[in-house]
Amino acid sequence: MKTKIIMTSSAIMLGSVSIIFSFLPDEVIGYLQFERTQNLVLVFQIIGALYFALAMLNVMSRNSVIGGIYNKPTSISNFAHFSIGSITLIKALFVNIHLPYIYWVVAFVYTVFAFAFGSIAFFHPAPKSA
Repeated sequence: MKTKIIMTSSAIMLGSVSIIFSFLPDEVIGYLQFERTQNLVLVFQIIGALYFALAMLNVMSRNSVIGGIYNKPTSISNFAHFSIGSITLIKALFVNIHLPYIYWVVAFVYTVFAFAFGSIAFFHPAPKSA
């Protein structure tokens, strides 16, 4: 499995969301049809900072050997984030299937990354060909 592709694509996705959450929290809150409060704006900006940190971790680690015992903290942190996120989103979608379309898209993307990082975290990397 090409870990560089997975690391780069997840970094791009997380980085994009981090910029949107950090600089456009009011627009995101309005799109998701939440009641705007100053505390909710602050929470979205903090989530944006967390996404940025995980994106930077993935960018910095993308050229390293990842999988099995190599870069275990990186693979496990990504696996935990995406698997917990996908389980939470899928649970929310089962409870209310009429949530906005973006929830379905995010749940699908999170599930794909959860499986990808699960395979990276729990299987040894393929040996490099000469």
